[in-house]
Amino acid sequence: MSLTNLQRQWQHAANQLGLRVETPYSVRLPDGSSIEVEVHLHGYGARNGMLVLSDYAVIEEKKDAILAAGFGCSCYGPIPESEVTSLDGFDEILSDWTKIEEPNPPPEPIPPRRDGSS
Repeated sequence: MSLTNLQRQWQHAANQLGLRVETPYSVRLPDGSSIEVEVHLHGYGARNGMLVLSDYAVIEEKKDAILAAGFGCSCYGPIPESEVTSLDGFDEILSDWTKIEEPNPPPEPIPPRRDGSS
């Protein structure tokens, strides 16, 4: 299956801006159903990232379940071929969605001392 212009644009942005995206992405929802979206952007907008797509009908009846599953979502119109490699507006989009910091990993355990004392 060939990628849509929206997917190609987000892959380009990921390469240029150090973002993590999956295209396409299948989401299993809490009710057991699943949907496929064009792009999953990790680390922005919501606990489980942002789902990006061009057809609102795909998520219209599932929006509450998507939000309950910890995702944000955004729909915008088709991307013309001429804009696939454009990064215009990405700073604003990412700023609006806000970067979600990964939780700090637990500290490494302190190894026992070699002299037998604690």
